[in-house]
Amino acid sequence: MKAILFCGLAAAAAASPALADNYAQQLLRAETLRHPQVATLAIHATPPKAQSSALIATAKGTSGSAGAAYELPLQDVSGDVIGMLSVTLAPGAPATLAETIRNELKRQVINVANLMDAVPYVPQFPSSPYAQMLVDDAMRRHPDLLVLAMHVANDGGDDYPIIASNIGRIGKPADSDDRHVISTQQPKMGAYGANLTRFGVELPMYDQGGRLLGALALGFPYRQGDDQQALLARAQTIEAELRQRIPSQARLHDAAN
Repeated sequence: MKAILFCGLAAAAAASPALADNYAQQLLRAETLRHPQVATLAIHATPPKAQSSALIATAKGTSGSAGAAYELPLQDVSGDVIGMLSVTLAPGAPATLAETIRNELKRQVINVANLMDAVPYVPQFPSSPYAQMLVDDAMRRHPDLLVLAMHVANDGGDDYPIIASNIGRIGKPADSDDRHVISTQQPKMGAYGANLTRFGVELPMYDQGGRLLGALALGFPYRQGDDQQALLARAQTIEAELRQRIPSQARLHDAAN
């Protein structure tokens, strides 16, 4: 990685039309709060069905001045390149911070379409702080885990939206695959991603007492020939760990502490 001349980032962002409030924008704002030595961040990517790359998100940090600037390929959780991340750091900030930010973003994006997701994904959808804490903690404790999302029954019991995940999409309704896993209480698994480098496992999800809550979707790195039954067992182990920390469905929606 090397520094590049990119002093026009802030000006270019200011001259652009107002950016939609998308998931990429949300992620960049969070990174500027996490890292005070950031001056500016921007993501260029080619949205689905578009013909060329465009500036899709930008954020200004708290640093009052800009120093070295970097451009790095932006990757999704599987390592596939989905765009370009531009990072301008404050004077004196370590060069490694740019790569740190890129790697943090990688853990939170499943594909380029994910970057364009609306925020909020479902307006006025209630948050589930304890559920999100469990997801965040599991992602930290299991570095090989690429995706983790909880589909849990809503109050009416007629849907199983995502209430917590590492890839946003909070409130996204269950699809037919999610519903099949829940109704049959049988796992579904297969290879996914642009280059089939992610192995997805979806399992029925239970609380401590064995009551069905919904479905848990997990993703792992994958290469052709990998032991799929071993990956299924890995997913089941993580679901069992989470189960022991969920006394009831209601607890998932409580405060994180």
